[in-house]
Amino acid sequence: MSNGKRIQTLEGLRALAFIAVMISHAGFERYTEWTGAWGVSVFFVLLGFVSMLGNKEYPFIPSIKTNIKYMCSRITKTYPVHIITMLAMVIFNFLGTSKVSVIRTIRQLVTNILLIQEWFPIVERSINKTSWFLCAVIMFYFISPWILPTIKKVTPKRAVQSIILLFLMQLIAGLIGYSLPKPVYSEGMILDSDIVCWFIYRFPPVRLIDILIGCNLGVIFQEYKNKIINNASLYELLAVFGIALTGMIYEFVKIYMPHDTVNTFLNYHQWFTYSLIFTPVSVMLVYLFALGQGVISRKTVNKATMFLAHTSSYGFLIHTVVFWYLTMIGRRLLKIPGEFQPFLNITIGVAITLVLSNTWITAVKGKK
Repeated sequence: MSNGKRIQTLEGLRALAFIAVMISHAGFERYTEWTGAWGVSVFFVLLGFVSMLGNKEYPFIPSIKTNIKYMCSRITKTYPVHIITMLAMVIFNFLGTSKVSVIRTIRQLVTNILLIQEWFPIVERSINKTSWFLCAVIMFYFISPWILPTIKKVTPKRAVQSIILLFLMQLIAGLIGYSLPKPVYSEGMILDSDIVCWFIYRFPPVRLIDILIGCNLGVIFQEYKNKIINNASLYELLAVFGIALTGMIYEFVKIYMPHDTVNTFLNYHQWFTYSLIFTPVSVMLVYLFALGQGVISRKTVNKATMFLAHTSSYGFLIHTVVFWYLTMIGRRLLKIPGEFQPFLNITIGVAITLVLSNTWITAVKGKK
């Protein structure tokens, strides 16, 4: 399985999601922000899916103590990169006009080191803004010794029912997020002005829903992975169309839905675009790419995509820091016009990210 076509096509999908996230952070003003939300949705579903495929009997009795040890062992590879990128952003925050208070920085450092920053809707939570992802990941690793053996025992029919139930839970979470109080923006505020985005998009228990959907999808896949699907390429094409459709919905809502200009600068009618609309297409893509029977999934298997997938875990944390520094250099030192900065990020910035990610991987391997 690990050397087969299916897992390679799944790595191809991981590479595409990584590219989508980087595009969303490059700084283009319009029509790219949704790509990051889609990429994150794929990453979460993929995490649950792959965890289910590789799930074996745990060599310990699950408990709070043993689960914490297991969680720490699973996060060991990416945690040092998290710390390094976090410190790099702390340095950035103290440069030039971007200075922040020492007390706030200490609070951020403590919560970010413990990876609990996204459990609270306070302002300026994640120092490196992509590190919020790890808060949900370590939560899953902590509870997985309890839940994965149970999910593995369910039938495919029950797994389908679970996915539908989890999707409804995601819908309910969205409605709850939309109903939360919306603080008015002010200088020195404590609560984040975008409570909706925090609760729906970044709050670990809510994003755990995506991961659990992926786990149940893995149960279905293990039962039917050897079944040949007629017109697999057509289904993959429909899934790609689904990506484009969700992107158009996201942009339409963002531009044309009315804003609440009294209480906030943000459009709270966008609540369902943070994650909900991306879940069905993410589930469809992960399953089809895992099967790898269509033309599109097979075309994603090449040296470039495998390299991107290989470096994605580290590049996900590194690229935002690179983009921030590159933007500072471009604007302050090189006086590059703002409209050209996104292109600088998506070319030179991505190249630097991949070099740094691969250098880290090589260095870690050299120590073993």
